[in-house]
Amino acid sequence: MGTDTRRRQLDLIADRMSACRACPGMNEPGVTASARGFGSPSSPVAIVGQSLCRKCMETGIPFTGGSGKYIDAALEVADKRKDELFITNVVHCHPPDDRPSHRHEIDNCRPFLDEELDVVAPRLIIGLGGDAEKALTERYPDGRRLPWPFA
Repeated sequence: MGTDTRRRQLDLIADRMSACRACPGMNEPGVTASARGFGSPSSPVAIVGQSLCRKCMETGIPFTGGSGKYIDAALEVADKRKDELFITNVVHCHPPDDRPSHRHEIDNCRPFLDEELDVVAPRLIIGLGGDAEKALTERYPDGRRLPWPFA
């Protein structure tokens, strides 16, 4: 699948994500707004976080805030940029007051995460935080390698 096709598919997912109102009080512009996955639609590496912080909601880019500084520094050492990877979250909205995500929010956002990962088809997925660990363990319950062929 070509990069343009993947980008179009991610755009369609993002459109549905921005229209989602499955969780009460979530996805309100400027308050608890959602943000799509960010970066290369054909990246061999994906980073999956928990949910958006306020700074990430404002920029629309996951890992813009505090932990994003560490990721940026690590990528700089590796001579990489964020836009060369695919970065997303388990919960695509910013929970009020930066609180932890509720289980129903994780469950409601799960299809978006699964679809993003299906489109990008990374060879390596790095989960950061407990919510990411749970979601990725549920997606790959036997701990097997990702289902896509390795080159």
